[in-house]
Formats: sequence, C-alpha cells, structure tokens
Amino acid sequence: VVEWSGVANWDNSIVPDLAAMADVIHQHGAKVFCQLTHMGRRGTSTNSSRALLAPSAVAEPAHRERPKAMERHEITEIVSCFAAAAERVKRSGYDGVEITSYGGHLIEQFWSPHINHRSDEYGGSLANRLRFSIEVIEAVRERVGPDFCVGFRMTGDQLLKGGLGHEEMKEIATRLAELRQLDYFNISGSTGETAELQAKTVPSLDNPLGVFNRYAASIREVVDVPVLVAARIVEPAMAEAALRRGDADLIGMTRALIADPDMPNKALAGEPEEIRLCTGANEGCIGRLFQGLTVRCVQNPVIGHEDELDELTPSPVRRRIVVAGGGPAGLEAARVATIRGHDVVLFERSSRLGGQVVTAALAPGRAEYGRAATWLSRQVVKLGVDIRFETEATLEAVLAERPEAVIIATGATPRRPDFPIDDTVRVVTCDDILRREVTIQRGDRCLVIDDDAHMRGPGAAESLLDAGATVEIVSREQTIGLDIDPTLKPALYRRLFEKGATLTPLTEVTAIGNGAVQLEHVYAGTRREVAVDLVVLALGGTAEDGLYHALRSAAPELPVYRAGDCVAPRYLYDAMHEATRIGRQV
Repeated sequence: VVEWSGVANWDNSIVPDLAAMADVIHQHGAKVFCQLTHMGRRGTSTNSSRALLAPSAVAEPAHRERPKAMERHEITEIVSCFAAAAERVKRSGYDGVEITSYGGHLIEQFWSPHINHRSDEYGGSLANRLRFSIEVIEAVRERVGPDFCVGFRMTGDQLLKGGLGHEEMKEIATRLAELRQLDYFNISGSTGETAELQAKTVPSLDNPLGVFNRYAASIREVVDVPVLVAARIVEPAMAEAALRRGDADLIGMTRALIADPDMPNKALAGEPEEIRLCTGANEGCIGRLFQGLTVRCVQNPVIGHEDELDELTPSPVRRRIVVAGGGPAGLEAARVATIRGHDVVLFERSSRLGGQVVTAALAPGRAEYGRAATWLSRQVVKLGVDIRFETEATLEAVLAERPEAVIIATGATPRRPDFPIDDTVRVVTCDDILRREVTIQRGDRCLVIDDDAHMRGPGAAESLLDAGATVEIVSREQTIGLDIDPTLKPALYRRLFEKGATLTPLTEVTAIGNGAVQLEHVYAGTRREVAVDLVVLALGGTAEDGLYHALRSAAPELPVYRAGDCVAPRYLYDAMHEATRIGRQV
C-alpha cells in the first residue's frame, strides 16, 4: 500500500525495520500489532502504472479510478501474500496482526453486493462473498500458528444507502467468529465509498463522542472473543465508562494518544487533568495524512518532531522573560520557558487566555477546539506564571519589567479589504459574528467573503444561518473553504447546504456600496450585484508586529523573539511549533 504511505510489507526487506520498531516498543513495556490489508480499488495507479484490483470493475466514487476485475490466480496470490506478510510480522517480534477490511478495503469490497458482481464462487450469496476473507483468515492462522494473536478490523455499519447495514455486518462478524481462527474483533463504523463516508471513518469533532460504541456493543453480543471499539473516545474516563457498560472489552484511542502519548501514565498517576485531550480537529493528524503529509498534532508541537523536541533541558541560567500575548503561542512559550526554570511574566490585554482559539471554538460544532487553550491555560497557572490580565504590552510596560528576553506573541488583526466600501452597508468581521457582537435579525441578507479559505468564513456563515439569516458565501478560490482538509469539509458542506447557504466560488468582490455588493467572476468576468443587509469579512489577518519592531529599535541588545500570527498569520499548529522552539531557545 505504498500509495497510502503504508508499510510496504511485501517482501523480507521490511523485516529489519519492523524488528527495530518492535524492539523499541517492547523496551517500554507495550505490545505491538501490525495491521494487514490490501486496498483493492481504493487508491490510484499514478505511481505504479499497475491497474487497481477489485472483485469487479466497479470504480469507487471517492477515488474514481476504474479497477480491474480480479482473476482467480490473483485472488489466490493475494491470499498467500496476506499469509506471508503475517509471517514476516511474527518473525519481526510483533505480538500480533490485525487483518483489516475496514474503510472499504479489498476484503470489504468482496462482501459488498454493489461492488462484487462476480458470478463465480466469490460472488452472489453471502457465503460466496465471504469466501475471500475466510481464505485470508485461514491462511494467516495457518502460517503464524495457534499461539500468535490474530485480530480482525471491520465496520459495524457502512452507513451507505444500498450498502451493508448493521444487521448484515453483525451476521458477517458471527460467521467469521465461528471459524475459531480470530482472537478479537476491532469495530468502528462507516466506509470509504464516498468523500463524506470516508471522512466519517476517522470521525472529527463533527461527530458525537463514542460515535461507534453501539456497533461494538451489538457485535459483542454475538461473538465469543473480545471486542475492541475505536473512534472518538478521547479520555480515560470515557474508556472506563464504555467498558463498564459492556460496549467493548478493549478501547482504541489513536488520536487521543497522538495528542498526549503520556495519557496512560497520567491516568495511572491519578492526574487526569494533566492530559492534553484530543480536540477532534483532525487538521494536524489524519487530515494531513489524507493529503499525503506526515502526521502531527494541531496542539502538541512535539508530535512528528520527537527527536528534536521530546526532551526539555533546564536552562543553565535563570532569566526574567516577558511574554506579550496570551494566545496559544504566548501560552506555549511561557509554559516551556517556565518549565526550563525561567521567571516568566505574561501580558494579556483581555480578561482571558486563549486568543483566537477561544473565538474559533465559538463556531457551531467547534467547542472541542477550545480544549487546546484550556490545557495551556491550566498549565501556565499551575506553573506559577505571573499573568497580567487586561494589561497592554506596550514598549514602556515591557521594558519596565527589566527583561532579559522578550517573546512577542501578539497575534494578528483582521486584514483590511482592498476594495472600496461605503457606509450604506454594515460590514463586520467573522470574529465579530462568532463572538456574538453583532445583532442579527431573522431574514437578514448576509454575504460572507471567504478569502481566508479555512474554517473562519464557513463558521461565521453557519452561525448566521442558525440565527435565521439568509447567507451566501463567496470566494475567489475554486471551492469555499479551499484549505479545509477532506476529513472536515464534507460534514461542513452538508450542514451549510442543509441550512440553506448558497456557496459561490470563483467570485471576487469589487466594491461594497449603495446597499449592495458588486461581484465579478474570476474567469468569465461577468458581474452581478447582490443587495445585502450585512457583509462579513473573512479575509485572514495582518501580523500585529509593532511591538516587536519597537523593541528591536529601542533595545537592540535585548533578545527579542516572536511566534505565531505576529510573524505571519497561519494556523494553530504553526503558532505552537514556533512558540515551543523559542521556549527551548531562551
């Protein structure tokens, strides 16, 4: 599965790397399993120039490429490849393997009548459609022996119109359990058939906590081996509650452990408040993976940079440090600098910490995003950082502290438009809308200008829709929210369209005046006028860097650093990453 940045477990060359990984994991007292899968029609032949394989020549809507219907010798070969891959995993010192059908992979494709149109012994009846998966399970078990753990990952419901529902998946699990070849089942939900369902296989904060627990609980009733459930279980208390209810016997917490790899140890130590809880944002982890990028974490800057950032070294000299700004960059810099032994003063102009993260979390369905600010705020208070609320970090105020270093994290201000505006139309920012600082009347005609290309414009639009306004979102880009990752965009689009929004890409604003907005198509040049009661600007930000430059000029010998949007307006991860590096440098 090299197309999906997977482990290329197709020959013995992988064994040394697998063995090295197993050795490191075992040194920490943990067990390690490896999933085994074939993607079938899911993917692309762009790199390999080899046709995708599937039970029948039915393309997947999410990836569109037409696969080749597998010949019998290819089925036999892939079954043997599963077995050989399992043997390599065992030889590498792993503790088990997990055969995977989940997400619409090849095994699940054989199960699905709308994909599997075969007329031979691998198609038609359920027994025939299960034949390939049974052959894989039996071949793997025969190769690894009776004492090696073999699990099976599957969906509890494809959630697809015309697809396999929960009762059908329950029947499949029953039949596979009756083979007496499997040691456990790993249950989630949805499938990879469409962009929306694919996003739901890695459910974001748009989905309820414990979203797939009910499927695991139901399947647990019909199998006689342990059942693991995964998806949107983000803290130990939730996991324990699921176990007590009998939802499952084991809990998968992948993204929760990315956010805080020390979560199990913190829970064992009785310190649940110290856990950095997953926000469900997806934009730092699985959302990046879906775009061919490496996994990181939107709020934990160490993830993906462990070699460099995993250890915090105490400073050899205690210094007095002033941090200007109590947003995520300022909080992270203050936290790290304090842990390293410095005396830190933090200036925050408002009455609360968290900066733009707090505002972003006010958008409909985005409350969990605020967890990043909650954890950071708790940490700096616990560490004893001297926080000066409602205090402007002026040049005079900063220098009066006699700092030995200054970290500027003053963020950004909303970017001003470059088109003319008169006073006949109310014009506000997306943050004004999210903070409920604008009165909205039911039926107000609102136009949102989305040049930010991420969540701000659509989030403000959804808030307006919830208040009863009529809303059109325009953007000069090819889609609204162009930079929103594919695990978030489908759910957002569904909500916007269901609530009545009009989405108009490839359109830019040329002027606002006389109670209307003048629009022009980016390519065609066609123009139209839209009468409005309110215009909402989501134009991104302008770095608030005046204090940085003033300090550099007034005190050239003073070490002055800056992090986050006051360098250049970007995303939460960028602010956290810059700030944690600076906290390690001062």
